[in-house]
Amino acid sequence: MMIRYVYGPHWSRLVGSYVIIVDTIGFPKKCVYDCIYCSIGSTNVKALQPVSLIPPDNIVADLKWLLNRLNKDVETIIFYGTG
Repeated sequence: MMIRYVYGPHWSRLVGSYVIIVDTIGFPKKCVYDCIYCSIGSTNVKALQPVSLIPPDNIVADLKWLLNRLNKDVETIIFYGTG
């Protein structure tokens, strides 16, 4: 299985444990703005309102697959969108 939306586990100094990151929007970045200071980069796809183009079932499947194969304790899952 190829995981496309879930990344990790990554050690987080801020949280003090391993975290898993879940991208709820997917690439390319979709945003209302095109801020020059954005850490993600320029906006390729302009959105008029917040969007979620990744079906939640796909995110849940990726997350379950990864959690079942880890040998690390994960206390935090971070959901974010690219935009």
